[in-house]
Amino acid sequence: MSLFTTTRDSIHEPEITPLTRIAMNYISLVGRRTPRIAALFLLFSVACIGGRPLRAQTATCIGTADSTSLRLQTYVRRVAAANDESSTRVRAMLGFAATDPTKVVVVTDTKTCPKVLAGVNSAFKSGAVSRSLYVYLIGRNYAAFDKREIVESQGGAVIFLDSRFVPLKIVLAPSVY
Repeated sequence: MSLFTTTRDSIHEPEITPLTRIAMNYISLVGRRTPRIAALFLLFSVACIGGRPLRAQTATCIGTADSTSLRLQTYVRRVAAANDESSTRVRAMLGFAATDPTKVVVVTDTKTCPKVLAGVNSAFKSGAVSRSLYVYLIGRNYAAFDKREIVESQGGAVIFLDSRFVPLKIVLAPSVY
């Protein structure tokens, strides 16, 4: 990775983050007492990570292979399409229109899962946490269940997200599992 990017005849400096500025100040303060190779290594390391934490979050979307996923999908279909009082109330709270139950689809693709995970972590205000999720597309919106949060006899939290993966509500689902 280069510290500078070139386009045609011009050279552009990268954005200097606060962490990079601290490293540059440290290098100028220490000066000749520190071997230059160590100072360059420190500057290069800071430039490579860009001042961001190295903690990675991984998302695993669980498919339809297990019985829990099928029960959750049945619950999400009921919320999306049923005309009973509780389903209608949940849809009204979320701002969803009734959706054809065949439009409720299990999500397992690798591009959508990390986006849903970011929305779930935002809803739980938990930072970068890796999770195994059951994710369902409801028309243009999403419903996600964290596998760790599901309690067989008590139900669990359902995180509803809009089409941009912004959390709408966390709803406690009844014991449908």
